[in-house]
Amino acid sequence: MKKPLKYFVKLLFVIILPVIVSIVAIGLLISNYSSVIPLFTPFEIGFIITLFTCTLLNAIFYSSIMSQTKLLPGLKFEFMPMIGLGIGIDVRVQTLIIMIPLCAIEIRFKK
Repeated sequence: MKKPLKYFVKLLFVIILPVIVSIVAIGLLISNYSSVIPLFTPFEIGFIITLFTCTLLNAIFYSSIMSQTKLLPGLKFEFMPMIGLGIGIDVRVQTLIIMIPLCAIEIRFKK
């Protein structure tokens, strides 16, 4: 139960929250810039920029503190002389292998 919780916390604070705050902050600042009468005072614009900066610093903090928690599976690329397409699954090691011409991509899922 501990690993899924750590995975979710890192996903939330490193990926989801910065993306949402970035989209909202940039959208608000662009709508304020394009209107004839400014929607926000300079204090409110400063607050939006500060919130954006604090969210990015929070993402960097959680990313460095939770460095052992991996969000993405392990990837390995191998180049070999082959022609063809294929998909292979190794259940014992939890590996998915995708074979394309001249390349084999191995995706290892964590247990």
